[in-house]
Amino acid sequence: MKLKRLTMDIDFHDLTYIGKGSKADLEKLFDQMAEAGFDAAIMDCFWCGKAMYHSSLLPVFQNKAGWASAPQLAEVLQQWDPLAYAIELANQHGIKLLAYFRLLEEAYAPFDGHKFFRENPQYWWQSRCGMYRMVGWPCYNYPEVREHMLQRADDLRDHGVDGFLFGLSRSHIPYFNPYVQGRDGETFGYNPPVVEEFKRRYGVDLSSFEHIEEVASAKHNDLSFTYEYRWVGTEDYDMWAFRKLLGEGFDAFLRSVRQRHPDAYICIECGDLEAGGQPDDPPERAVFRIDLEGLCAEQVLDEYFQSRNYRQEEDFVDVLLPRYQHVKDSSRQLSAWLNDFFSPTGGEQERFSVSDVADYVDKVLDSTIDGALIHEAAFLYETEAPDQMWQQIARLK
Repeated sequence: MKLKRLTMDIDFHDLTYIGKGSKADLEKLFDQMAEAGFDAAIMDCFWCGKAMYHSSLLPVFQNKAGWASAPQLAEVLQQWDPLAYAIELANQHGIKLLAYFRLLEEAYAPFDGHKFFRENPQYWWQSRCGMYRMVGWPCYNYPEVREHMLQRADDLRDHGVDGFLFGLSRSHIPYFNPYVQGRDGETFGYNPPVVEEFKRRYGVDLSSFEHIEEVASAKHNDLSFTYEYRWVGTEDYDMWAFRKLLGEGFDAFLRSVRQRHPDAYICIECGDLEAGGQPDDPPERAVFRIDLEGLCAEQVLDEYFQSRNYRQEEDFVDVLLPRYQHVKDSSRQLSAWLNDFFSPTGGEQERFSVSDVADYVDKVLDSTIDGALIHEAAFLYETEAPDQMWQQIARLK
C-alpha cells in the first residue's frame, strides 16, 4: 500500500560532516525529495542549548567545546542560515519543513548547554538521593522547564517552520553520562515535583531509602569510577504510576505547544513502552509513559512515529497494531521511523545495498502503516548508488 505521508530526516549536521552542507547540496536534496514525493522533512535545530540556525532567542552554535564532528557546521552557521534556506526551498517544493526538537538532548557535559540549565542544574533528571543527575535530560515536570522550551518553539515558528517533530526517545545523552539508568531503570526521575506529587496521590515517599549499594563500576587509568547504584530499603510502589507521572511533564508541554500554535503540524517520535506500555509489559524497561491516547484524541498530535529498527520484524503490523490502533481511530497518522533503512542500527558505517533497500521498501508497501520517515539523508549519499536509492524510495509514494 502506498504511503499517505513520507518524511525525510535531513540531519544537516551529518550532511556538513560528509561534505554535503552547501546551499547547492540543499537545493539538490530538496529537488530529489520533491521528485520522490516527500511530504515533509525534519531538520535538527539545537546543539546543547545552542541554535543551529540564526535565532533571535538563543546563541548560535559555534563549536566552542571543540566537538570533532562539528567544525563544518559551525563554519556554515557563520556564513548563512541553513534552516531559513531549507524553509525557503521547502516552500518552493510544497514540502512541510518541521523542526526536529529533541526534548532530552540538551547538554553532553555539565559545562555545556543553555545557561538556563547551567544556572539551574536542579532541572536535570536526578536520583533518589538528589546527588546524581542525568545531565542533559530536562525534567518537564517543572513549569519553568516547559516555559523555557515553549519559548524555543515560539522562536522556531517565528522563523517560519511549519511545525515540529518532538523527539522523546532518541537521545545521545546516556552515552555521555557517568551514571546509567540502572538495571531496574530506577536511577533517575526523582525530582521534587515528581516525588511530592506521587506522595500526594499515592502516599508513598519515593525519596525514602536506607542506604545505597554499588552495582557496577568502570575503570579508567587503574582507578575505579562507580557509575551504577541501587537504592536499598525503599517503599513498594506502583512503577507504572511513577512512569506515567514523569510522562505528564511531556504531556503538559505538548498540550501547551498545541494551544500556542493551533495551526502547526505537530508530531512526536517515541519508544514503544514510553508511548504504549501495556499492563503486562515490564515497566522497568520504560523510562516514562506519555498519554499518547489522550494526546491523539484531543488532536494535540497530527502524527505519531514509532522509532525502532524494523528489519528484524516480519510484519510492521505486528509491531504497530493493535497497540496503536487508537492513533488511527483518532484520525491521526500512524507512521514508522525507519531507523535502519540504510544501515543495520541507524548509525554505524555499514550501508545496505540497493537490493537490501528494495526488499525493505517491499516490506513497507506490504504493510498498512500511514507513513514513514527515512533515516537519514547523509546515509543515503554514503551508499554505493544514491541515484538508485532515490528510485527505490520513490516507490513508496
